[in-house]
Amino acid sequence: MVFNKYKHINAALFGKSIHGKLLQFGMLCAYDFYVKPFFMNRLLSIITPLLLSVTVLAQNKADVIVKNNEEGPGEKSDTRLPAPAAAGSQRKVAILPFTVTQNGHLLPEETGMQVQNECYAILREHAGKYTIMEPRQTIVLLNKAGITQADMMKYGMDEICRILGVAYVIDGMVSIHQTTETISRSSSPGTGVNTGTSTSSVMYSQDYQTSLDLKIYNDQGVAVYSKNRESLGDTVDSHKPTLAYVLKRSPLYSR
Repeated sequence: MVFNKYKHINAALFGKSIHGKLLQFGMLCAYDFYVKPFFMNRLLSIITPLLLSVTVLAQNKADVIVKNNEEGPGEKSDTRLPAPAAAGSQRKVAILPFTVTQNGHLLPEETGMQVQNECYAILREHAGKYTIMEPRQTIVLLNKAGITQADMMKYGMDEICRILGVAYVIDGMVSIHQTTETISRSSSPGTGVNTGTSTSSVMYSQDYQTSLDLKIYNDQGVAVYSKNRESLGDTVDSHKPTLAYVLKRSPLYSR
Protein backbone atom coordinates (compact mmCIF):
# COMPACT_ATOMS: atom_id res chain seq x y z
CA MET A 1 0.00 0.00 0.00
CA VAL A 2 1.20 3.46 -0.80
CA PHE A 3 0.23 4.70 2.65
CA ASN A 4 2.42 2.16 4.47
CA LYS A 5 5.54 3.64 2.84
CA TYR A 6 5.05 6.89 4.62
CA LYS A 7 4.09 5.94 8.20
CA HIS A 8 5.20 9.24 9.71
CA ILE A 9 2.97 11.11 7.27
CA ASN A 10 0.08 8.81 8.06
CA ALA A 11 0.51 9.39 11.76
CA ALA A 12 0.57 13.16 11.27
CA LEU A 13 -2.49 13.15 9.08
CA PHE A 14 -4.69 10.58 10.80
CA GLY A 15 -3.25 10.11 14.26
CA LYS A 16 -3.79 7.01 16.37
CA SER A 17 -7.36 7.59 17.36
CA ILE A 18 -10.31 5.50 16.27
CA HIS A 19 -11.52 8.30 14.03
CA GLY A 20 -8.11 8.57 12.43
CA LYS A 21 -7.98 4.87 11.78
CA LEU A 22 -11.45 4.93 10.21
CA LEU A 23 -10.45 7.87 8.02
CA GLN A 24 -7.31 6.07 6.94
CA PHE A 25 -9.32 2.92 6.13
CA GLY A 26 -11.76 4.97 4.08
CA MET A 27 -8.97 6.56 2.09
CA LEU A 28 -7.45 3.16 1.35
CA CYS A 29 -10.78 1.82 0.14
CA ALA A 30 -11.26 4.84 -2.09
CA TYR A 31 -7.80 4.33 -3.54
CA ASP A 32 -8.41 0.63 -4.23
CA PHE A 33 -11.88 1.06 -5.74
CA TYR A 34 -11.62 4.41 -7.59
CA VAL A 35 -8.12 5.77 -8.03
CA LYS A 36 -6.34 2.55 -8.82
CA PRO A 37 -8.89 1.31 -11.45
CA PHE A 38 -8.86 4.75 -13.12
CA PHE A 39 -5.12 4.69 -13.64
CA MET A 40 -5.20 1.05 -14.71
CA ASN A 41 -7.87 1.78 -17.33
CA ARG A 42 -5.86 4.70 -18.66
CA LEU A 43 -2.77 2.53 -18.85
CA LEU A 44 -4.64 -0.24 -20.66
CA SER A 45 -6.12 2.26 -23.14
CA ILE A 46 -2.57 3.26 -24.08
CA ILE A 47 -0.96 -0.18 -24.10
CA THR A 48 -3.73 -2.09 -25.93
CA PRO A 49 -3.49 -0.21 -29.29
CA LEU A 50 0.29 -0.56 -29.17
CA LEU A 51 0.03 -4.30 -28.67
CA LEU A 52 -2.48 -4.61 -31.53
CA SER A 53 -0.20 -2.63 -33.87
CA VAL A 54 2.74 -4.84 -33.04
CA THR A 55 0.61 -7.95 -33.66
CA VAL A 56 -0.57 -6.69 -37.07
CA LEU A 57 2.95 -5.78 -38.15
CA ALA A 58 4.22 -9.19 -37.11
CA GLN A 59 1.44 -10.93 -39.06
CA ASN A 60 2.15 -8.87 -42.19
CA LYS A 61 5.83 -9.68 -41.95
CA ALA A 62 5.02 -13.37 -41.65
CA ASP A 63 2.73 -13.21 -44.71
CA VAL A 64 5.50 -11.59 -46.77
CA ILE A 65 7.99 -14.27 -45.73
CA VAL A 66 5.56 -17.06 -46.62
CA LYS A 67 4.74 -15.45 -49.98
CA ASN A 68 8.41 -15.04 -50.86
CA ASN A 69 9.06 -18.67 -49.99
CA GLU A 70 6.21 -19.78 -52.24
CA GLU A 71 7.50 -17.71 -55.17
CA GLY A 72 10.90 -19.31 -55.06
CA PRO A 73 14.32 -17.71 -55.47
CA GLY A 74 14.75 -15.07 -58.12
CA GLU A 75 11.01 -14.48 -58.55
CA LYS A 76 9.28 -11.22 -57.79
CA SER A 77 5.63 -10.66 -57.12
CA ASP A 78 3.87 -8.15 -59.34
CA THR A 79 0.83 -6.49 -57.84
CA ARG A 80 0.11 -4.45 -60.95
CA LEU A 81 -2.96 -5.12 -63.03
CA PRO A 82 -2.36 -7.56 -65.90
CA ALA A 83 -1.47 -5.94 -69.18
CA PRO A 84 -4.18 -5.81 -71.86
CA ALA A 85 -4.28 -8.66 -74.34
CA ALA A 86 -3.23 -6.41 -77.17
CA ALA A 87 -0.30 -4.83 -75.32
CA GLY A 88 2.71 -4.59 -77.63
CA SER A 89 0.53 -5.34 -80.69
CA GLN A 90 -0.33 -1.78 -81.70
CA ARG A 91 1.40 -2.21 -85.08
CA LYS A 92 0.69 -5.86 -85.82
CA VAL A 93 -1.66 -6.84 -88.63
CA ALA A 94 -3.09 -10.27 -89.40
CA ILE A 95 -4.70 -11.35 -92.65
CA LEU A 96 -7.49 -13.86 -92.32
CA PRO A 97 -8.05 -16.53 -94.98
CA PHE A 98 -10.40 -15.07 -97.57
CA THR A 99 -13.82 -16.47 -98.26
CA VAL A 100 -14.08 -17.40 -101.96
CA THR A 101 -17.32 -18.37 -103.69
CA GLN A 102 -18.03 -19.34 -107.26
CA ASN A 103 -21.57 -19.16 -108.55
CA GLY A 104 -22.75 -18.95 -104.95
CA HIS A 105 -20.89 -22.07 -103.82
CA LEU A 106 -18.16 -21.90 -101.20
CA LEU A 107 -14.81 -23.02 -102.57
CA PRO A 108 -12.35 -25.08 -100.46
CA GLU A 109 -10.41 -23.32 -97.70
CA GLU A 110 -7.19 -23.73 -99.71
CA THR A 111 -8.56 -21.23 -102.23
CA GLY A 112 -9.08 -18.65 -99.49
CA MET A 113 -5.57 -19.32 -98.15
CA GLN A 114 -4.19 -18.65 -101.62
CA VAL A 115 -5.83 -15.20 -101.72
CA GLN A 116 -4.58 -14.65 -98.14
CA ASN A 117 -1.02 -15.26 -99.35
CA GLU A 118 -1.53 -12.93 -102.31
CA CYS A 119 -2.67 -10.20 -99.92
CA TYR A 120 0.38 -10.82 -97.70
CA ALA A 121 2.74 -10.61 -100.69
CA ILE A 122 1.36 -7.17 -101.60
CA LEU A 123 1.43 -5.71 -98.09
CA ARG A 124 4.72 -7.03 -96.72
CA GLU A 125 6.72 -4.87 -99.14
CA HIS A 126 4.72 -1.76 -98.26
CA ALA A 127 3.90 -2.24 -94.59
CA GLY A 128 5.81 0.82 -93.36
CA LYS A 129 5.52 0.99 -89.57
CA TYR A 130 3.27 -2.07 -89.43
CA THR A 131 4.26 -5.70 -88.99
CA ILE A 132 2.29 -8.12 -91.13
CA MET A 133 1.85 -11.54 -89.55
CA GLU A 134 2.75 -14.43 -91.80
CA PRO A 135 -0.34 -16.31 -93.05
CA ARG A 136 0.89 -19.63 -91.69
CA GLN A 137 1.25 -18.20 -88.19
CA THR A 138 -2.25 -16.74 -88.41
CA ILE A 139 -3.72 -20.12 -89.38
CA VAL A 140 -1.78 -21.91 -86.62
CA LEU A 141 -3.12 -19.53 -83.96
CA LEU A 142 -6.66 -19.85 -85.26
CA ASN A 143 -6.41 -23.65 -85.25
CA LYS A 144 -5.08 -23.66 -81.69
CA ALA A 145 -8.09 -21.59 -80.66
CA GLY A 146 -10.40 -24.04 -82.44
CA ILE A 147 -11.56 -21.49 -85.01
CA THR A 148 -12.23 -22.71 -88.53
CA GLN A 149 -13.61 -20.95 -91.56
CA ALA A 150 -16.97 -22.62 -90.90
CA ASP A 151 -17.43 -21.02 -87.47
CA MET A 152 -15.55 -17.75 -88.05
CA MET A 153 -18.86 -15.87 -87.92
CA LYS A 154 -19.30 -16.92 -84.29
CA TYR A 155 -16.56 -14.53 -83.21
CA GLY A 156 -16.34 -10.77 -83.22
CA MET A 157 -13.33 -9.15 -84.82
CA ASP A 158 -12.27 -7.77 -81.44
CA GLU A 159 -12.10 -11.37 -80.18
CA ILE A 160 -10.10 -12.42 -83.25
CA CYS A 161 -7.64 -9.58 -82.60
CA ARG A 162 -7.15 -10.71 -79.00
CA ILE A 163 -6.65 -14.33 -80.03
CA LEU A 164 -4.07 -13.39 -82.66
CA GLY A 165 -2.47 -10.66 -80.53
CA VAL A 166 -2.76 -7.98 -83.21
CA ALA A 167 -4.19 -4.50 -83.53
CA TYR A 168 -5.78 -5.01 -86.96
CA VAL A 169 -7.20 -7.87 -88.99
CA ILE A 170 -7.94 -7.93 -92.70
CA ASP A 171 -11.02 -9.86 -93.73
CA GLY A 172 -12.07 -10.32 -97.32
CA MET A 173 -14.37 -12.13 -99.70
CA VAL A 174 -13.99 -12.89 -103.41
CA SER A 175 -17.14 -13.68 -105.39
CA ILE A 176 -16.74 -15.26 -108.82
CA HIS A 177 -19.61 -15.67 -111.26
CA GLN A 178 -19.54 -17.31 -114.65
CA THR A 179 -21.04 -15.05 -117.27
CA THR A 180 -20.86 -15.85 -120.97
CA GLU A 181 -19.56 -18.88 -122.77
CA THR A 182 -18.12 -18.47 -126.25
CA ILE A 183 -17.89 -21.37 -128.62
CA SER A 184 -16.38 -20.83 -132.07
CA ARG A 185 -15.92 -23.35 -134.81
CA SER A 186 -13.65 -23.09 -137.79
CA SER A 187 -12.92 -25.34 -140.71
CA SER A 188 -10.25 -25.40 -143.40
CA PRO A 189 -10.02 -27.32 -146.69
CA GLY A 190 -7.56 -30.19 -146.90
CA THR A 191 -4.30 -29.89 -148.78
CA GLY A 192 -2.08 -32.37 -150.64
CA VAL A 193 -3.31 -35.92 -150.57
CA ASN A 194 -6.21 -34.77 -148.42
CA THR A 195 -7.51 -32.43 -151.07
CA GLY A 196 -11.26 -32.43 -150.98
CA THR A 197 -11.47 -33.00 -147.22
CA SER A 198 -11.73 -30.35 -144.55
CA THR A 199 -10.72 -30.07 -140.88
CA SER A 200 -12.68 -28.29 -138.20
CA SER A 201 -11.81 -26.97 -134.72
CA VAL A 202 -13.87 -25.76 -131.79
CA MET A 203 -12.74 -22.86 -129.57
CA TYR A 204 -14.28 -22.58 -126.12
CA SER A 205 -13.90 -19.64 -123.77
CA GLN A 206 -15.51 -18.73 -120.43
CA ASP A 207 -15.88 -15.23 -119.06
CA TYR A 208 -16.11 -14.40 -115.35
CA GLN A 209 -17.37 -11.49 -113.33
CA THR A 210 -15.46 -11.08 -110.07
CA SER A 211 -16.07 -8.79 -107.11
CA LEU A 212 -13.88 -8.19 -104.08
CA ASP A 213 -15.05 -7.08 -100.65
CA LEU A 214 -12.29 -6.14 -98.18
CA LYS A 215 -12.49 -4.77 -94.65
CA ILE A 216 -9.92 -3.83 -92.01
CA TYR A 217 -11.01 -4.07 -88.36
CA ASN A 218 -9.25 -2.71 -85.29
CA ASP A 219 -9.02 -4.47 -81.93
CA GLN A 220 -12.28 -2.81 -80.85
CA GLY A 221 -14.15 -4.61 -83.61
CA VAL A 222 -14.67 -1.40 -85.61
CA ALA A 223 -14.21 -1.44 -89.39
CA VAL A 224 -11.68 1.32 -90.09
CA TYR A 225 -11.58 0.63 -93.83
CA SER A 226 -14.12 -0.96 -96.15
CA LYS A 227 -14.02 -1.33 -99.92
CA ASN A 228 -16.10 -3.27 -102.42
CA ARG A 229 -15.00 -3.28 -106.04
CA GLU A 230 -15.83 -5.10 -109.25
CA SER A 231 -12.88 -6.52 -111.15
CA LEU A 232 -12.19 -5.05 -114.56
CA GLY A 233 -10.94 -8.32 -116.04
CA ASP A 234 -13.06 -11.25 -117.15
CA THR A 235 -10.73 -14.11 -116.21
CA VAL A 236 -11.07 -16.38 -113.21
CA ASP A 237 -8.11 -14.73 -111.46
CA SER A 238 -9.03 -11.13 -112.20
CA HIS A 239 -9.34 -10.50 -108.47
CA LYS A 240 -5.55 -10.10 -108.22
CA PRO A 241 -5.22 -6.62 -109.74
CA THR A 242 -8.38 -5.58 -107.90
CA LEU A 243 -6.86 -6.72 -104.60
CA ALA A 244 -3.73 -4.69 -105.26
CA TYR A 245 -5.85 -1.65 -106.19
CA VAL A 246 -7.89 -1.84 -102.96
CA LEU A 247 -4.88 -2.45 -100.68
CA LYS A 248 -2.92 0.48 -102.12
CA ARG A 249 -5.71 2.77 -100.98
CA SER A 250 -5.92 1.33 -97.49
CA PRO A 251 -4.40 3.03 -94.40
CA LEU A 252 -2.02 0.08 -93.94
CA TYR A 253 -0.27 0.54 -97.29
CA SER A 254 2.90 2.62 -97.32
CA ARG A 255 4.22 3.78 -100.67
